[in-house]
Amino acid sequence: SCADAHITAIGSPASTGTSYTVPVNNFYRYTLSETIIDSAELNGEQDISILSYYYDYASPSTAKTNCTIYFQPTTKTTFSGTSDIVLLDSTAVKVYEGSLNCIQGWNHFTLDTAYHYDGTGNLLVIVDDNSNAYNSNSYIFRNEPCSGNKTLCYYSDTYDASPTSSSYSGSMYVYTYRPVMQLTSCNAASCRQPVITG
Repeated sequence: SCADAHITAIGSPASTGTSYTVPVNNFYRYTLSETIIDSAELNGEQDISILSYYYDYASPSTAKTNCTIYFQPTTKTTFSGTSDIVLLDSTAVKVYEGSLNCIQGWNHFTLDTAYHYDGTGNLLVIVDDNSNAYNSNSYIFRNEPCSGNKTLCYYSDTYDASPTSSSYSGSMYVYTYRPVMQLTSCNAASCRQPVITG
């Protein structure tokens, strides 16, 4: 463990906004969502080890058992429209694979791989839900309004969107809100993963 952990908060649980759509769409079988986090919000170089979402419904969600999360640097500050999806490239890191089911309140997902954010540029959180199951639109997450389209979401009961393909036939939306989330990081130099330069 690390003595110098700090939390980057994206939105506040006191926000009154809610939706069933992101990070996963609890009313559809498949989701692909992308959320932009600005470099100013991340506040410098760090190793991100936990990703947390605030779930806002009394009944636990049960259907999202097969999700993969990637972190990827991006030059985007907003999405220009629904076709402005960012595909995985060589800079993407798969940080988590497993369930994204939640209970009411904060849900903390320990990343399989800590992500080293180098302190520059914006960060994309990509959630690929391949669960082929859903609960209902009552199963909501807390969200908070933001300036511009910082969230993109594809969802369908039929089409399982891939973060490696821009070809898609399901529903496509951009939102001027982001899910309320936290990134927990280890900032002390002694806790950082070594950077291999050789």
